[in-house]
Amino acid sequence: MENQLENRRVRMTKKMLKDSLLELLEHKELSRITVTEICENADVHRSTFYKHYEDPPALLREIEQDYLDIIPHSDVMPDEKGKADLLCTRYIKDPDDPAAAQSRSAGIYMACGSIGLMWDWIASDFPCSSREIAEAIFHLSTKISS
Repeated sequence: MENQLENRRVRMTKKMLKDSLLELLEHKELSRITVTEICENADVHRSTFYKHYEDPPALLREIEQDYLDIIPHSDVMPDEKGKADLLCTRYIKDPDDPAAAQSRSAGIYMACGSIGLMWDWIASDFPCSSREIAEAIFHLSTKISS
């Protein structure tokens, strides 16, 4: 029982740290965010932060990985392109229908393009807010699918 409680505490602490970093990213570039700011915002001690993460970029990498892990995947297709491919095929009812194949191609294009835009946004040190990048991806995906 104690191990289960510990796991809950660790999950909650990590969630608070992740939420804190995401809040701070709305107002500052990652390179300007300190561990102290993250911890104060999350109401977590610095030693607790370092128990789980090396630095703020390591925390961000875990957040990124959390989002990538949400995308369905299998051992057959472990890379991001494979995840996008599986994500799109999951929602196509008749793969032999030419219209469905075109829809599948558009879906793969949107998924891979969205991942590419997010990686570029991160690599560029977040030149716009998460809301703005999400709106841009949604807008582009809407145009492609219509």
